[in-house]
Amino acid sequence: MKTFTLKITESYDLIATTLVLFSLYLMRYFDPLFDNYTYLSYHEEYQVVYTVWITTLCTFPCLVLYKLGYSIQLKLAALAIWITGLLGALAPYSIESENIFNVLHVALPNLSAFGLICLLKFYLGSDHMYTYMIGTLAILLVYTGYYTALVELVFIIINFWYLRKILKNNQII
Repeated sequence: MKTFTLKITESYDLIATTLVLFSLYLMRYFDPLFDNYTYLSYHEEYQVVYTVWITTLCTFPCLVLYKLGYSIQLKLAALAIWITGLLGALAPYSIESENIFNVLHVALPNLSAFGLICLLKFYLGSDHMYTYMIGTLAILLVYTGYYTALVELVFIIINFWYLRKILKNNQII
């Protein structure tokens, strides 16, 4: 009897493309130039969709990096990135009041994104193009003044693209 197992690294292109396309689809519910994906989390009709989307988006790259890790330190780094990103993204955000959850909602995903950039840079070595692309993202962030869905989508695409490059360099896909 054959069993079906989903191998994340072999299905990378399909999963990454689906996540990017679904991220684009979600933009139809808000203005991507002025709002970010958090907008979906404080509207009751979108909370379930947002929770599933953000959980998958946080879990997938970290799971790939965890499976790719050849040392316990790299595996722990991937787990730490996953935990901080997920906790921060799922922390309730309130536009009416300033509370600790608002701070966690902003600070933890930023810490997770920085950790993801550092871990990808470790695997990429001296790939200057990745550095330039992250620099371009920083300029886009400064230009818009805050995190918009456009900045978040560019970050998702850049990191999925370079995660694929890492898998290809390691002859996994």
